Amino acid sequence: MTLDEAAQATPNGFHDAEIENILLDYNSKRIVIDLDLWIGDLSSQEKSEREMRRGARLTLSGVLFFAIEPPDPRYVSLRSLPTITSYGTGIPPNRPMSFSGEVSGDVFLYWFYLNSRNAFIHCAVSEANIEMR
Repeated sequence: MTLDEAAQATPNGFHDAEIENILLDYNSKRIVIDLDLWIGDLSSQEKSEREMRRGARLTLSGVLFFAIEPPDPRYVSLRSLPTITSYGTGIPPNRPMSFSGEVSGDVFLYWFYLNSRNAFIHCAVSEANIEMR
């Protein structure tokens, strides 16, 4: 499964997902990210249904690299978790080249934008899996 497919397996993708924990295992080239996903239904009349959240575990395998940009000092808050507001394949739009090398055909580039930090996460992985908790 690709990261796009993992995002499509959730009701709202990774939009407004809060990152609770990141575990990097260099030996197995694997990263496990615990997320608090927004799974609410915007068309619902009930606020509790619109704002519903659920835990999930995103596992990235075959990790070539995983880089977290430092936060913009104007955005740093220890009161909130890093929150993903956009994401996608390749290089983020309107961004300087974040990775200038080439990756093999079984590895894909992906990025997450953390609005709460005004920073990006960049990664190159060969497989993704998401499990709801």
